[in-house]
Amino acid sequence: MEDDNKIAISQVVSALAMAALDYGMAGRCDSPMLVPFVVMESDGQRYIQRFEAETDEQAVDEAKAFLAKVTDSTSAYALAYDGFVTVEGTEFDAILVIAGERGDPNAFIFTQRYDAATDPITPIGSPAFIGQHESLLGTTS
Repeated sequence: MEDDNKIAISQVVSALAMAALDYGMAGRCDSPMLVPFVVMESDGQRYIQRFEAETDEQAVDEAKAFLAKVTDSTSAYALAYDGFVTVEGTEFDAILVIAGERGDPNAFIFTQRYDAATDPITPIGSPAFIGQHESLLGTTS
Protein backbone atom coordinates (compact mmCIF):
# COMPACT_ATOMS: atom_id res chain seq x y z
CA MET A 1 0.00 0.00 0.00
CA GLU A 2 1.33 3.40 -0.95
CA ASP A 3 1.63 6.06 1.76
CA ASP A 4 -0.34 9.10 0.53
CA ASN A 5 1.32 11.27 3.18
CA LYS A 6 4.83 10.66 1.86
CA ILE A 7 6.44 13.75 0.32
CA ALA A 8 9.02 13.24 -2.41
CA ILE A 9 11.67 15.95 -2.51
CA SER A 10 14.18 15.60 -5.34
CA GLN A 11 17.91 15.57 -4.70
CA VAL A 12 18.24 18.73 -6.82
CA VAL A 13 15.76 20.67 -4.67
CA SER A 14 17.17 19.31 -1.43
CA ALA A 15 20.77 20.17 -2.40
CA LEU A 16 19.82 23.66 -3.57
CA ALA A 17 17.85 24.31 -0.37
CA MET A 18 20.76 23.16 1.82
CA ALA A 19 23.17 25.35 -0.16
CA ALA A 20 20.83 28.34 0.30
CA LEU A 21 20.56 27.65 4.05
CA ASP A 22 24.36 27.44 4.33
CA TYR A 23 24.82 30.64 2.33
CA GLY A 24 22.10 32.36 4.38
CA MET A 25 23.68 31.33 7.67
CA ALA A 26 27.10 32.54 6.49
CA GLY A 27 25.57 35.83 5.39
CA ARG A 28 23.73 36.24 8.68
CA CYS A 29 26.96 35.53 10.60
CA ASP A 30 28.69 38.36 8.72
CA SER A 31 25.88 40.90 9.07
CA PRO A 32 23.06 41.81 11.45
CA MET A 33 20.65 41.60 8.49
CA LEU A 34 20.28 38.99 5.77
CA VAL A 35 19.37 40.42 2.38
CA PRO A 36 16.78 38.05 0.85
CA PHE A 37 18.18 36.19 -2.15
CA VAL A 38 17.37 33.59 -4.76
CA VAL A 39 19.73 30.83 -5.85
CA MET A 40 18.85 29.55 -9.31
CA GLU A 41 20.19 26.53 -11.11
CA SER A 42 20.36 26.90 -14.88
CA ASP A 43 22.26 24.75 -17.38
CA GLY A 44 24.23 23.14 -14.56
CA GLN A 45 25.33 26.50 -13.08
CA ARG A 46 24.15 28.28 -9.95
CA TYR A 47 23.36 31.98 -9.89
CA ILE A 48 22.50 34.24 -6.97
CA GLN A 49 20.22 37.28 -7.16
CA ARG A 50 19.78 39.51 -4.08
CA PHE A 51 16.70 41.63 -3.44
CA GLU A 52 16.92 44.83 -1.42
CA ALA A 53 13.90 46.94 -0.54
CA GLU A 54 12.67 49.16 2.29
CA THR A 55 11.52 46.11 4.25
CA ASP A 56 12.37 42.41 4.16
CA GLU A 57 8.72 41.67 3.31
CA GLN A 58 8.95 43.90 0.22
CA ALA A 59 12.23 42.26 -0.79
CA VAL A 60 10.70 38.78 -0.47
CA ASP A 61 7.68 39.91 -2.50
CA GLU A 62 10.05 41.25 -5.19
CA ALA A 63 11.91 37.92 -5.22
CA LYS A 64 8.63 36.02 -5.61
CA ALA A 65 7.55 38.33 -8.47
CA PHE A 66 10.96 37.82 -10.10
CA LEU A 67 10.64 34.02 -9.90
CA ALA A 68 7.09 34.13 -11.32
CA LYS A 69 8.53 35.74 -14.46
CA VAL A 70 11.45 33.33 -14.89
CA THR A 71 10.87 31.41 -18.12
CA ASP A 72 14.44 30.67 -19.19
CA SER A 73 16.43 27.49 -18.67
CA THR A 74 16.24 27.81 -14.88
CA SER A 75 15.48 24.31 -13.65
CA ALA A 76 15.38 24.91 -9.87
CA TYR A 77 15.38 27.73 -7.35
CA ALA A 78 15.69 28.46 -3.65
CA LEU A 79 14.41 31.71 -2.12
CA ALA A 80 16.10 32.45 1.22
CA TYR A 81 15.19 35.06 3.80
CA ASP A 82 15.47 35.78 7.52
CA GLY A 83 12.42 35.09 9.64
CA PHE A 84 11.03 33.18 12.56
CA VAL A 85 9.76 29.67 13.23
CA THR A 86 7.82 28.42 16.22
CA VAL A 87 8.75 25.06 17.70
CA GLU A 88 6.75 23.66 20.60
CA GLY A 89 5.41 27.13 21.42
CA THR A 90 8.82 28.86 21.34
CA GLU A 91 9.70 31.35 18.61
CA PHE A 92 13.20 31.15 17.10
CA ASP A 93 15.14 33.31 14.68
CA ALA A 94 15.61 31.29 11.50
CA ILE A 95 16.70 31.29 7.90
CA LEU A 96 13.77 30.13 5.76
CA VAL A 97 14.07 28.71 2.25
CA ILE A 98 11.34 27.98 -0.28
CA ALA A 99 12.77 25.64 -2.93
CA GLY A 100 11.33 24.00 -5.99
CA GLU A 101 11.98 22.94 -9.54
CA ARG A 102 10.44 23.43 -12.94
CA GLY A 103 7.60 21.04 -13.69
CA ASP A 104 6.61 20.46 -10.06
CA PRO A 105 3.62 22.51 -8.86
CA ASN A 106 4.85 22.07 -5.29
CA ALA A 107 7.76 23.72 -3.57
CA PHE A 108 9.17 22.89 -0.16
CA ILE A 109 10.00 24.99 2.88
CA PHE A 110 13.19 24.38 4.85
CA THR A 111 14.60 26.18 7.86
CA GLN A 112 17.68 26.52 10.00
CA ARG A 113 17.08 27.97 13.45
CA TYR A 114 19.79 30.07 15.08
CA ASP A 115 20.62 31.89 18.31
CA ALA A 116 20.84 35.59 17.39
CA ALA A 117 22.11 36.49 20.88
CA THR A 118 25.50 34.88 20.29
CA ASP A 119 28.34 36.51 18.35
CA PRO A 120 28.71 35.04 15.85
CA ILE A 121 25.24 33.56 15.66
CA THR A 122 25.00 29.87 16.50
CA PRO A 123 22.86 27.33 14.63
CA ILE A 124 20.27 25.52 16.73
CA GLY A 125 19.77 21.93 15.66
CA SER A 126 19.96 20.78 12.07
CA PRO A 127 18.27 22.09 8.94
CA ALA A 128 14.68 20.89 8.75
CA PHE A 129 11.89 20.45 6.23
CA ILE A 130 8.82 22.22 7.64
CA GLY A 131 6.17 22.20 4.93
CA GLN A 132 5.03 22.64 1.38
CA HIS A 133 4.39 25.76 -0.66
CA GLU A 134 3.03 26.45 -4.11
CA SER A 135 5.83 26.65 -6.67
CA LEU A 136 7.13 30.16 -7.28
CA LEU A 137 8.83 29.39 -10.58
CA GLY A 138 7.34 30.80 -13.77
CA THR A 139 6.22 28.51 -16.54
CA THR A 140 7.82 28.29 -19.94
CA SER A 141 6.01 30.10 -22.69
